[in-house]
Amino acid sequence: MTRIYALLALLLMASGVTMQGQEATDINQISSEQKVYELSMLWKEMSYNFGNMDNCPGLDIDSLYRTFIPMVTETKDDFEYWKVLQRFMACFNNGHTKIFGAPDHLVKHLAYPLLATSYHNGNIVIENFGTRMADSLHVGDTVVTINGMDAVDYFREYHIPYVTCSNEEYKMQEAMFYFSNLNCCLMKSDERIRLGIKDPKGVHEVDVYADYYLDPEKRDRNDMFHTGGNYWRTVNSFVADTTNSFAYLALTACNESFSEAFFSHYEEIQKADNLIINISYNMGGYSSFCDTVLGYLVDSDTIYKYPTLNRVSNASIMASSSFIPNERKETEIDITKNQEYYLNHTFESVNYQDPSWAKFKNSVPASKRYRGNIYVLMGHETVSAAEYFAIMLSQNKRVVFLGEKTAGANAQPYYFTLPSGIKVMINIGKCYDFENRDASSGFAPDYELDLYELFQKKSRKKLLGRLEGIIQEL
Repeated sequence: MTRIYALLALLLMASGVTMQGQEATDINQISSEQKVYELSMLWKEMSYNFGNMDNCPGLDIDSLYRTFIPMVTETKDDFEYWKVLQRFMACFNNGHTKIFGAPDHLVKHLAYPLLATSYHNGNIVIENFGTRMADSLHVGDTVVTINGMDAVDYFREYHIPYVTCSNEEYKMQEAMFYFSNLNCCLMKSDERIRLGIKDPKGVHEVDVYADYYLDPEKRDRNDMFHTGGNYWRTVNSFVADTTNSFAYLALTACNESFSEAFFSHYEEIQKADNLIINISYNMGGYSSFCDTVLGYLVDSDTIYKYPTLNRVSNASIMASSSFIPNERKETEIDITKNQEYYLNHTFESVNYQDPSWAKFKNSVPASKRYRGNIYVLMGHETVSAAEYFAIMLSQNKRVVFLGEKTAGANAQPYYFTLPSGIKVMINIGKCYDFENRDASSGFAPDYELDLYELFQKKSRKKLLGRLEGIIQEL
């Protein structure tokens, strides 16, 4: 019997070695040569197509490329290599310019800690967490340390370098733990982080694991957020105050639910003199779902699209400029539309009031359009198609915008996949609002509003009451 146990022990040890060896093989499939080639592909595509280099002060793309060559070749595995590419793309300060998908062979080794935090007044605050941690964490607890390091310093060192954010003032918020934060929060499966938590009873340590697996087959029914958190604001909702003639509609994604939520409540909306549309936590989607709603909110027979300029190659300028000394180029070459950082590229000129494709006929009859006052609540988590919706609404002069500057992840990104399967997106356009102000790094509100404090009210009716008070004070 003893010999049988010994044999079983040897088999288990052998299988452990095999599994560890298999994992090492699974996450080491990309050669050093391919890593350099894929970095070169990124550098080439960014040099040619990226439309927002003016939002990257002091950045020299060629020097950056040379700096990252040894960084990618020295990575010890494909996960680390994937993270280095994320860091490369984060240098371009754009929410629509990032590494956003892992190669298939890495997916089964990756997971999130099911944890959400927010940054407010210099503190890291617990917003939500997985059901497994319901006994050890509470909404509102403060995170003071992570792995023994000051929590704010931890985010600055280990998360912010991977944040693809157009607005510097929101980089810390974008570095927070939250569900599906691919660039900052995705880790190797079951990786542990130790949080120093401050609650009313004092400070204690809590271990949190990356156990929400990217591979759906590895999840179970416990893999969900704790229901007591602040994530009520991520759900579409509607409430009306007939006494004061206000309607409130929260839209949290630009998908089928966007138009469905609007039209299901439109009869009630029409009865109100004031409509508040909350897109402050709308992570975008498809602008086509916004277009179906815009005609009801823009009381005009013609709806314009705001100007978006794309990069175009101008090889003739590059060729001729090589014969002209630098000090004479500005007087001998028309570079009025050129970006300073790259002489041989210009932007396509678009006049939104002229080309037929930049405007369209409003198909909504005038009798069905909303004619009341519109207040749009937006913030740094208003992204992509939601930003499109906000800027498009601004052509209606009865719309007032409240909250924070939007994310600055607007315009249609260019998607492509590297040979390893790593997925990339590049923002190719510069966006302007209808006042010809650059909105590429975010669309600014008419009135600043602290959204964090506002969303501490979990009752929609109380939230609406607070908003009514703010609007009456304006």
